[in-house]
Amino acid sequence: MRPRLAAALLLLSAGAARGEERCGPLFVIARSLNANVVLYEAGLRSDGTLDPAKPLTVTWRLDAQDGRREGLNFVERIRAYGVDVGSRREDDTWRVTVRALPTRPLVLHQGTGCPFVTAEVAGRDAILRRVFVTARGGLLPRVASVELTGVDQETALPVTELFTP
Repeated sequence: MRPRLAAALLLLSAGAARGEERCGPLFVIARSLNANVVLYEAGLRSDGTLDPAKPLTVTWRLDAQDGRREGLNFVERIRAYGVDVGSRREDDTWRVTVRALPTRPLVLHQGTGCPFVTAEVAGRDAILRRVFVTARGGLLPRVASVELTGVDQETALPVTELFTP
């Protein structure tokens, strides 16, 4: 299956944005410490295209509490969950680096419905959906492992990679 076709099928099955429909998060970071998740969402203009000034937003969804949203604090933005977004390229993509995963480059795509993020997952070009961090320890936990989950762009099958940072 061609990469664009696989991406289109994935977006249709996930409820691509058309009219009043809304895109879900591009991907999330979940952790073993609690149910709170970090949401990485597309910054969209009113016409549904990515906002070149701020194509990506990052917030907490506090599922361990009441589900409200909250911004990242300074340390989280600088050291862990914040992102660096490169300038827009001619093909309507942006290079994205999550501070906690600097060796894993991501690419934000405009898409034909909902925007999406791709990354290499288990050696495959995949649409990234989730990062799960297993942490150990108390006051200052250490990362024991990271699991990336996505959808292979060529086959449209799930793909997962587990590694120790």
